Amino acid sequence: MKISTAALLMGIITLLSCPSALAQDGEPSFGELKSRLKKSLQAGDANKATGTIVRLAELNTKKAVVFIINVGLRVDKYTTLNEHGKMLIFLAARQELPKVTDEKAREFLFQEAKRLKRARDADKKVFLTEIIGHMKGPDSEMALIPLLGQFKFDRVQLEAMQALARRRSPLAVDPLIHILERKEKNKDEIWRAAGQALIEITGYSMKTAADWKNFWAVRKENWNPEKHRGDEKGSGFKTKEKGVPTFFDAEILYKRVLFVIDISKSMHIKDPVTGGEQPRRKPGDKETGGACPVCGDRHRGIGLPQTRMRVERVKRELARLIQSLPDDVKFNILAFSTDVFAWKPGSELIPASEQNLIKAVRWVEGLTFEHYTSTDWALEQAFAHREANAILLLSDGGPYRDHAPIPPQPIFDMVALQNKTRKVIIDTFGFSEDADKVFLKKLAKDNGGTFKAIN
Repeated sequence: MKISTAALLMGIITLLSCPSALAQDGEPSFGELKSRLKKSLQAGDANKATGTIVRLAELNTKKAVVFIINVGLRVDKYTTLNEHGKMLIFLAARQELPKVTDEKAREFLFQEAKRLKRARDADKKVFLTEIIGHMKGPDSEMALIPLLGQFKFDRVQLEAMQALARRRSPLAVDPLIHILERKEKNKDEIWRAAGQALIEITGYSMKTAADWKNFWAVRKENWNPEKHRGDEKGSGFKTKEKGVPTFFDAEILYKRVLFVIDISKSMHIKDPVTGGEQPRRKPGDKETGGACPVCGDRHRGIGLPQTRMRVERVKRELARLIQSLPDDVKFNILAFSTDVFAWKPGSELIPASEQNLIKAVRWVEGLTFEHYTSTDWALEQAFAHREANAILLLSDGGPYRDHAPIPPQPIFDMVALQNKTRKVIIDTFGFSEDADKVFLKKLAKDNGGTFKAIN
């Protein structure tokens, strides 16, 4: 049978005007992609799995979104994947889900993040909040606003604050002021994050919630971020009050915290005060001050008094901090060298009662330096404390064990996997010139914390 040229052209035009016809014929279905993803996960093929997640997200349906969320949250169960592979899967899910444009899929994400109320759903709620925070459009901005007020889920609040601060959303200002007002008498990391978000959004800094209220009352109706924003920066927002616990001048507002302290052998070294106290040398001693009685090496500070020994300085500072902790704090202390030593064994945080603080200080005072720097094991044990929302890590070197440096990337992968939805803040302290500042800075930056150099 002959087909006329006109009929052929009409058929081509009809086909091109209906893209779904091509998609149905040439593109895999949801069921096929779901099966493909399961097989690649079971085979331990992370690269193939991430590619399939991209294809699933491109389907742009609620069904695909629900499946990708479940894969991202349950990636730990795929034992064929190493930690790096698991993180690739999780990151692919986190990267692709915000691209969804289907109205039903987006509405599902918004409502599910708001709906979840049980403590066991916290990880999923955090994950959904993070996804919404990276979505574009006013609907996602509106979905973040009610999440600011979910005080039972502080990690959700933090994610929502950070997302709204990135957007410089004026809609968030009133809820953030309310958070400041509610937390003002008992300041914590949520209070600090709200203050930083307000500064990032407005470019101005105020001392109290009342000051913010007065500031915003006369501006919010006509606020234009392009014209009216100031030039203040929110990083390092502080209480500026006396009596706030500090650690080497860094304010500590965390309420569930792990102190993770390096007591490796290098902590016996004595550091001179910059521009101040210098080693006492005997006639004929070399500039280094002679051989060290501990290690036999000739390093700086040998002639300095015992008070300048690194481990003694840290013990004094940590004991002082512990004594100043408010009674609503829960904490534990890990000291690490070749092994990890806990003040209180197990995975529970301990209330900062008067008796517990006395016992903790005595334990700290008994610490002494030992061999290597098992930073990886210390962080693994720190993350075993499921209640913790902050880790303070101090080290005067880099990860090191059995006469060799520990590669940093596996440590970053382990922490990333442990922290993918927990969002534990890690602040790091580089103690002395010998600290591995590159490692400590990245560890802090990747986990929402700050790095502080101490000499």
